[in-house]
Amino acid sequence: MKIAFSILLGIFLFCSVQGQEATTEGKSDLEIAIGFNPAGPARKMYRLMEEYNFNDPGSSWFSGKTYETPIMSPSFNSRLSYFRIVKPGIKAGVIINYSYLKEISGLDNDVAYLRVFFSNITAVLPAVKFDLKKSWEFLTGPAAMINIGIGSGGYGPDDKYIKPSFGVLTGLNLKVWDRPGTFGNLTINYLLAAPNRMGPFTAVNISGDRSNAIPESSFNFGHVNAGLILGFHLAKNK
Repeated sequence: MKIAFSILLGIFLFCSVQGQEATTEGKSDLEIAIGFNPAGPARKMYRLMEEYNFNDPGSSWFSGKTYETPIMSPSFNSRLSYFRIVKPGIKAGVIINYSYLKEISGLDNDVAYLRVFFSNITAVLPAVKFDLKKSWEFLTGPAAMINIGIGSGGYGPDDKYIKPSFGVLTGLNLKVWDRPGTFGNLTINYLLAAPNRMGPFTAVNISGDRSNAIPESSFNFGHVNAGLILGFHLAKNK
């Protein structure tokens, strides 16, 4: 994912330098976006792991160094969008978004290991963009979501929960360049979502015994996405 982000960032910067002066609008646009999620259901799981004593220090078998738990991994999101001009200053289309909403892992005092990760697939239809003053766009639309929570004890079967939900996506795009063929934006948006109940997430110790567990809880899959958009004009106005 770091490689993909670096490649997109390189293309983004190159095109922004080359195309700041030329502005062309197409009848339809295809967008590819990549970014990260600073918030989501992982934050609550982190607090629950501390509350239910999944906070014993662990050690690396490779280096022998100890580390504190719980541990939260980085997140990322990717997005594919298609928009078509419906009238000057307004575009309508569809967005498909995948968000990896972090992984949280911890150890309890029975050396039972628990790893939980969350992800989300969202379809926004119709997605509508409105041109604002200067270089800004406002984005909004109803969202249908598939929310996923998977817990692994390390030595036993996984706890898997897949739940539908609905929400609303809103956001802002800052236009960096717009030239014949391509355009680039910085984007930040928020997905407001109804919560889902998931759990329990059960830890398994080295003997294979299911022991400590995080009980069923309500998780809010609403989250912020921020990143870069690389877009392509599919047809020119005549």
